[in-house]
Amino acid sequence: MTNLPFRLPECGRPAAVRIEAFTIVAGPQQGSLDASIYSCTDHAPDAVTAIEAADMEAHVVPMAPDIDRACGSIHIYPTGNLASDDRHPRWCDRKDCERRGEHRSPARNVDTGSPEAVIVDVALVQNVHPAAEPQISLTGIDGAGAAEPVAVHLLLSIGQARTLRYRLATLIDASKGGHR
Repeated sequence: MTNLPFRLPECGRPAAVRIEAFTIVAGPQQGSLDASIYSCTDHAPDAVTAIEAADMEAHVVPMAPDIDRACGSIHIYPTGNLASDDRHPRWCDRKDCERRGEHRSPARNVDTGSPEAVIVDVALVQNVHPAAEPQISLTGIDGAGAAEPVAVHLLLSIGQARTLRYRLATLIDASKGGHR
């Protein structure tokens, strides 16, 4: 793979180890799961050394019994930092973007673990135009007591979403009797 920042040992024997390679990100953001690398037991230490020499984290995880890979096989995650498709943002689900006219992340359900009157989903979206900025898509469906469920869809700029996050934190603190 040309987009790997390291060279991996490979012998083609059956892999016995899977190594997850993560980008290390400093600060409040989390790193990115970039690749699963398959290795035989002899080459696993060398693969880990190569990954760590590229300033990435390597985590050895058990191989699933139904996985059949050769030593040196690599799976690059399309949402990771090693993905080579510049047509999509890292977070895009890469499904049907051109037809929709927008990139979308997988929707995240705002689930409290308790029954709620409103179902809320949140996702990142961005027009496929190269100069477009990402936005936050917020969808709420209120089905409680209505003959037809009512859906409300909001698109927020990243700035609006950031401000909303702070406003919500302030209101949540106030509801608990916290600071003003």
